[in-house]
Amino acid sequence: MQAQVRDLHGEFMEFNDWHFTNKTVTDRHDIWDDALNWAVNTFVPEVEIKVNKVVIFDSTTIVDLPKLEESAKLSADPKGFVQIWGESATPFAAMVSFNALDQILKNKATIKEKHAPVDLVTAASLYYAAPPAAFKIVKADGMLWEGDVDEVLPSTLVVGQIFQQEDWFPIAEKMAIQPTQACAVDVNRGKNIAVLTSSYIYADMCMAEASLPSTDNKKTYAAKHGYDFVARGAEFAQEDLDLRHRRLVWGKIGAIQKVLPHYEWLLWMDMDAVVADMDKDAREIIRLAKDMDEREGNEISLIVAKPLRDKMLNAGVMLIKNTEWSRRFWKEVQRRKDWYYKPPSYEQGAIWEVMQDPEWSSGVYMFDRDDHTMNTFPKVYKDGDFIIHFAPAGCPAEPVLEALLKLEAGESAVGVGVQPAPPKQAAAGKRRV
Repeated sequence: MQAQVRDLHGEFMEFNDWHFTNKTVTDRHDIWDDALNWAVNTFVPEVEIKVNKVVIFDSTTIVDLPKLEESAKLSADPKGFVQIWGESATPFAAMVSFNALDQILKNKATIKEKHAPVDLVTAASLYYAAPPAAFKIVKADGMLWEGDVDEVLPSTLVVGQIFQQEDWFPIAEKMAIQPTQACAVDVNRGKNIAVLTSSYIYADMCMAEASLPSTDNKKTYAAKHGYDFVARGAEFAQEDLDLRHRRLVWGKIGAIQKVLPHYEWLLWMDMDAVVADMDKDAREIIRLAKDMDEREGNEISLIVAKPLRDKMLNAGVMLIKNTEWSRRFWKEVQRRKDWYYKPPSYEQGAIWEVMQDPEWSSGVYMFDRDDHTMNTFPKVYKDGDFIIHFAPAGCPAEPVLEALLKLEAGESAVGVGVQPAPPKQAAAGKRRV
């Protein structure tokens, strides 16, 4: 169960398309109603995307989306359409054109009053069936899973009520499901910045409670400046399976390598780092680094900070440019085997070692002995600093949550996460009276 909870947190961080409902599976009709209402009236307006149809299905159903797309072309009607798969009163999948769904939701109260015991889609198909039909209604054959995989054909669109996880792969294989193509790709993202972070929850569950608020903080910052937000957990999970058995934190390097080719710059932030100054544009830091770099004609591909009291950079916050230098640099970091298991720095030590090499130093700009420009620890944080990085020896969840609450309320986060100094001990052999 713990592993599932960790995976669920990771999914919530990576995808901004989830919706909670307090209904249980016994209220499946209400769940469909809630989900459709959320999709049309909340999600679509928030993400500002154009939608021409909505597909909804139970968690025990497999659908072939590319085949459904072809099916939608056959069901197309200027007035809209409703297509349902399943038993007469218990569908397990439906596809509804957006114009029809908008009409259904606006007339929901009347529809449900006349056909209360069923879900909204089935109720609408019954309500609007009376001539003249408001839109096209198609009752399609949906396969009810009975245990014989040979009954599944490559032409099968929908298979419902699959309760055993072990059945999913053979069914999907027999259906010959192809990858679903993205409906839209941002052609300009190669000129943009992405805020990149980890979505991996460690087995100790330390950051589970703080993970979603920390993610929201980064998403809000990215949206404010027109940046993308990306969270990755797979590269960290891969470290757990990798034959090298490196520390999981090495997943950071893999995540950077995976995402970097798609953007001009990445702003990497550890999960325990939070944006304190939402108005600070990361491009200001990039311009500052370029202005302060005294090397004539030099291209900077990595911007980092070395805190005043630290012996090396802190890799919790980094700016990385998409260049050939960067691709070679991160490959070289991956090769530094001496740091695979070397505490306390691990991947940070490998980055430091590589950037000290004259072969690589030209691509790096480091804010040296700098506690405030891009990466600030709680002890030295002052109002106006860009990012607070809570990187204590123990679990940082509590100070992360406290700081986020204060920042969201417009209050100062100075002092959050700072341990009080221990009381001074009286000198040995002396006694106070």
